[in-house]
Amino acid sequence: LAGWRRHVATSASLVVLENSGTPNDNALSFGNVIQGNPAAPITVTIENTGDLALSLAGLQLSGPNAGAFSFQLAGLPLNTTSTLLAGHSSITLTLSFTPGAAGPYAATLSFFHNDSLQPNPYSLSIAATVLKPATLVVLEDSGKPNDNAIAFDTALAGASFKPITVTVEKTGDLPLSLPGLQILGPNADAFAFSIDGQLPNTTSLLLAPNSQVTLEISFLGADPGDYTASLQFFHNDSLQPNPF
Repeated sequence: LAGWRRHVATSASLVVLENSGTPNDNALSFGNVIQGNPAAPITVTIENTGDLALSLAGLQLSGPNAGAFSFQLAGLPLNTTSTLLAGHSSITLTLSFTPGAAGPYAATLSFFHNDSLQPNPYSLSIAATVLKPATLVVLEDSGKPNDNAIAFDTALAGASFKPITVTVEKTGDLPLSLPGLQILGPNADAFAFSIDGQLPNTTSLLLAPNSQVTLEISFLGADPGDYTASLQFFHNDSLQPNPF
């Protein structure tokens, strides 16, 4: 008589893999996101390594900032809450974050399933931090916002001129980079600048969050006449002219 062979199907088996393909630690993070910039989506692969179908039901976002996140199962409408995975198959879940006000964001993505060996519901914590962008503020001696025009007083030839000081402030959570500081124009050689007592004409600067420096501009001309020049620098504040 021919021998009997019998295949015993294995139960549905849930495996969750992060982007890296390593087993999920149940903690997904968008990291630091600059306010006003889009956040890169996070993808998670949900696998069924068993023979029997894996049921996924009740997919939902909850928590204090659930409204800032959304999810989509590949090939299905946005925020579809259930699906069925055949044995030895997988589906990709894409998680998106829409940054709002600066600060920390937290939520939980959870779903029910029919794998008796996994926690039910299965939950993934989600975190993100929105940072305020670097913001450049330039103030004249008077403390009023700079109008981009600085003028020395009229004086007799040979007289000394009092330097003009300008305060460069940095607000926001990110450092403010100021490279390419230079004086340009027809009479550039008649002017000089220094920053907080550093060597004259330092060409680059990095401001920590919520800090400021004083820029001192000196006039060196001696001959009678009109003198004009421009002081300019580059920066990483997307809302200001660049170079400033």
